[in-house]
Amino acid sequence: RQAENKGSIGPTTIDELVPAVEAFGNSILNLERSASLIVVAVAGNETAVVYPRAQQLTEWLGSGAPVDSSYFAHMLVLGVYELITRASSESRLAAMASGFSTALCLINRLLVAAQAGGVSALPPQHYMERVEDQGVVAMMDSGGGVPKQSKLTAWSPRILLVQASDDRARDYNAMMNCTFAAIKNDVTVDACYLATSPKDSSHFLEQVCDLTGGVFSAPSGMAQLGGALTEVLLAIFLAPRQIRPSLNLPSLSKVDFRARCFETGEMVSIATVC
Repeated sequence: RQAENKGSIGPTTIDELVPAVEAFGNSILNLERSASLIVVAVAGNETAVVYPRAQQLTEWLGSGAPVDSSYFAHMLVLGVYELITRASSESRLAAMASGFSTALCLINRLLVAAQAGGVSALPPQHYMERVEDQGVVAMMDSGGGVPKQSKLTAWSPRILLVQASDDRARDYNAMMNCTFAAIKNDVTVDACYLATSPKDSSHFLEQVCDLTGGVFSAPSGMAQLGGALTEVLLAIFLAPRQIRPSLNLPSLSKVDFRARCFETGEMVSIATVC
């Protein structure tokens, strides 16, 4: 991959993937004023919330104005660049379970805020002093988050996992634990796997989507190039959960739930758990 100057296993590169995510994120924000968007990025063993940035929370959430698309694009690119810079170049597999769990933790904070009216008795100023994502959701509830009158009725959390590396075998337990947590909180999880070939797929993401009622897609070849990935994200994953039954979206005909070896990733019929 390094010889070909590529940042993923598929034909697409990081320079094509980020604009596609940018377009998808802008569509989410522009379709509904009350929508809240958080972008978590994963590179190797590193995980970080790249949008919104902690230092811009006051302006972003306090103004109540529509989100500037150019600001979102700038913050997204900056956050991804910083993450890749500090990530180890030796790690070829991404800690997707870590990013998945981070997203669930952020959603859980919003759920607590919606049901109990807040996540902490500490003053708002305290949230700005916390690092990384810690102040994100706490402040969202006081400004640009879910409207007070519709918190419990219109609240429809969902996660989109975009994976550009092979499954990391040792993360299977963590991925399944995250999946069960998502089911308990009624969180739909969609997944877009950037495949190397038409026959390539992510067994982890297939299981996650099947169990949570999400949509799984594995675009390959030209479907990842020349802006086509943007079309895939918008056409398949943009629709809210409520109207998806009326759409002809991709479906999984068969999902293999057999156990996998943590070391090799191979399917096993009999296994020992230590």
